[in-house]
Amino acid sequence: MKPSGVKVWASIFAMLLCIQSVSAHSLKGTVFDSSTNATLSGVIVYHKATAKRVITGASGVFNLTIGGSAGVQSRAPSLARDKKQLPEVPAGTVTLVFARAGFEQQELAVSLGDTNLTIKLRPIYEKPGPSPALFAKPYYTCLRNFYVATTGNDADDGSRAHPWRTIQHANDMAPKAGDCINVLPGVYASGATISHGGNQASSSGYVVYRSTVLDGAVITNPSAGFEIAAGENTVNYVIIDGFELAASSEQVYGQGIKCWNGGSRRFQSHHIWVSNCIIHGYGQSGIQMNDGDYYYVIHNTLYNNCAATCDARGSGISFCVLKPATGYTPTADDAYNLTFGVLTPFHNVVNWNILHDNFIKKCGTVTNPYNTDGNGIIMDVFNNSGGTNLVYPYKTLIAFNVTYKNGNYGIHLFNSGMASGNGFTVANNTSYNNNLDPANRGTMRGEINNNGSVNATVINNIAVSITGAGFLRDNNTYACGGKAGDSYANNIDGGQQHARAWLPDVWSASANKAADPLWVDAAGGNFALKAGSPAIGYGQTRDYLSLQSVTCGAYPYEEAKKR
Repeated sequence: MKPSGVKVWASIFAMLLCIQSVSAHSLKGTVFDSSTNATLSGVIVYHKATAKRVITGASGVFNLTIGGSAGVQSRAPSLARDKKQLPEVPAGTVTLVFARAGFEQQELAVSLGDTNLTIKLRPIYEKPGPSPALFAKPYYTCLRNFYVATTGNDADDGSRAHPWRTIQHANDMAPKAGDCINVLPGVYASGATISHGGNQASSSGYVVYRSTVLDGAVITNPSAGFEIAAGENTVNYVIIDGFELAASSEQVYGQGIKCWNGGSRRFQSHHIWVSNCIIHGYGQSGIQMNDGDYYYVIHNTLYNNCAATCDARGSGISFCVLKPATGYTPTADDAYNLTFGVLTPFHNVVNWNILHDNFIKKCGTVTNPYNTDGNGIIMDVFNNSGGTNLVYPYKTLIAFNVTYKNGNYGIHLFNSGMASGNGFTVANNTSYNNNLDPANRGTMRGEINNNGSVNATVINNIAVSITGAGFLRDNNTYACGGKAGDSYANNIDGGQQHARAWLPDVWSASANKAADPLWVDAAGGNFALKAGSPAIGYGQTRDYLSLQSVTCGAYPYEEAKKR
């Protein structure tokens, strides 16, 4: 005889009541940095079985409650409907996960009720350029996987056993949030114009294009490696990870990553990531991000870009006329995630990139010097002058980048006036021997250059300028031609010509340090620090910066010990 539906539901209800009656257990302790024994704030501590989590505060203390009605009510109804066994409060020990950006993740079995746990996390000393560690443990989670191979067939199903042939076809199959397009090593004549994205700023909310081997999938289309299809707020939540974009020729308007709205004044996209890529040979820009919001460019190397476009001149990385995503409600991952750590208050991040030899070579000449741009990094016209004239209202972080031997500035903030409380933070960058273009007649030639931007915070950087003949005689370290609210502190000011302040109250020699940074081999591109460098320990720490920020520049002193 089958039990009646009433009896079945009564049994489930009784089970729920039983579970709700189980007492809660608290687990308390403190998390430390193993290298310094300092307490660590911002550590995510969670119970592995239920994903219930807390984030440690300034004192590094956590207090995680497991079990009890609060711990199971949210899960029980879903599990009951799925006819799965309801979770029980674990007995004896539980597994906790401790995770923080910039530190090795740790799992630990602990006893319930323990109130004096001491956890020590080992720091990861990050370096600019593609990161094998980040590539191996990315931010995103793949719920479904599809595959592309040079030996594939677009008529197949995109499985590992039957991959597609082209990346464009993968897009045309309308991937959705949580889908990963895994591209096997090989040379591909084209990437994709991406017209389908995800639905949420969470680890499983993106559509991901990923080389299965770090920089093993090579795309040679000189027009664009990847393009986000132009359209008003139609393609969002896309991650591009681990490709080499190697343009087969220096095509006019060629861009490695292209994200803009075709010259219109409309909003384009939000939540676009580019990580772990090597990008070179594009005629206009390596990475061009326009018209949108929540752009993240991290751990890439860009070189030999922007040589061939003479009207709309480009740079290694260019963010231009950004616009806010109106009506958008930020998620928890917009404020804090395990790739960046603390993101608040920043909407855009350009971190851990290497940029060199991005140079406009086919346009102006010494006798006709009209070149501009060819920067390592530029933040361009965020006040939208000449367009909507609506000032972009959010902050952008530019940190731990290395820029050297570019045609124009290493880092350039141009005409990006902000409302009070917004602006740029330029921190822990290394900039050396830029402004090499003899066809650029500008006299404001800072390694880190601020021309008309409000509320720029410039801290912990190392800049070394090299002067030369002609216009290169004006090369200097920090050109401070900004506006009210700019601040410069704890920067290393080296090279043959020091900082020039168009606004004398902006630059203070006493708040910064004029000194040789003692790099290992700057001419050879090795910007690790020698023992005794004045950059060691001179930097400020901030919640949103890696703990490496205590040493100025992009490389930690620990990196020099390995060489």
